[in-house]
Amino acid sequence: MQQDDLENKIEAIAHEIKNMDERKKLVELSTKMENDPEVIKLSLIFQNAQENYNFVLKHFKEDSEEVKKAQKSLYEAKKNLDEHPLVREYNAFYVASNEPLRYLELNLIYKLNSKKL
Repeated sequence: MQQDDLENKIEAIAHEIKNMDERKKLVELSTKMENDPEVIKLSLIFQNAQENYNFVLKHFKEDSEEVKKAQKSLYEAKKNLDEHPLVREYNAFYVASNEPLRYLELNLIYKLNSKKL
């Protein structure tokens, strides 16, 4: 197979994946999340909880009450962000839009590792 032929096939597959309805919806949801005040607020809370957890880890032992408290705050912040309806919808479409990529990857690896080549 010629290099150009392979590149054309890759380009065609990429074009098909980029134009899937799930990918288009993913872009739309991403824009909505970036402009949603509640998602922005929850993201900032999560980011602050991450920074606090990292700070506390540097100054206290892992089994200390301070670390446990920071870890709990981080968990709750992540959970609250993940449970927001817009974030949940985005994550569902993210999984759906990446499914064809995982399929290609697994099948290519299988074909390349197959002794039938």
